[in-house]
Amino acid sequence: MITRPTLSLLAIGLATIYIIMPVAGVVSDGLLQFINVVLNVGGPVAGFILGALFLPMVMLGLHQILIPIHLEMINQMGSTPLLPILAMSGAGQVGAALAIFVKTRNQRLRNIIKGAIPVGFLGIGEPLLYGVTLPLGRPFLTACMGAAVGGAFQATMKTAALGV
Repeated sequence: MITRPTLSLLAIGLATIYIIMPVAGVVSDGLLQFINVVLNVGGPVAGFILGALFLPMVMLGLHQILIPIHLEMINQMGSTPLLPILAMSGAGQVGAALAIFVKTRNQRLRNIIKGAIPVGFLGIGEPLLYGVTLPLGRPFLTACMGAAVGGAFQATMKTAALGV
């Protein structure tokens, strides 16, 4: 009753510190370098790539590493052009979910969409991501494509956010 939980916690804690965290650090550093390269290319190509990849980043929880980038952009430039590009992923999710809502006759799926759409409009895409588009597969890909086109448009129009 005492040793098994203690040993389990110790094993998981050591695995987290010595295996999981270093691997996650390498992945995060690589992702950050990739984002910097894409931002240096600039324009609609950068918007397209970043918009397309943001939903998979949200799916893996890696979207939080972008907050320091937003803050540093605001600090140096007064605004962040990255945030409007990435916000298009939420628009892609909502659009895909609304299309499913219109086309499906599955009442359970319609109820999930009804509950997730309001928070999707507010920018919280996880309920739509995990409850609707990702389990269905193709809508997730169309949401990524919509986010890519929206991101390219935002980059072309040079929109920027003043806050995070």
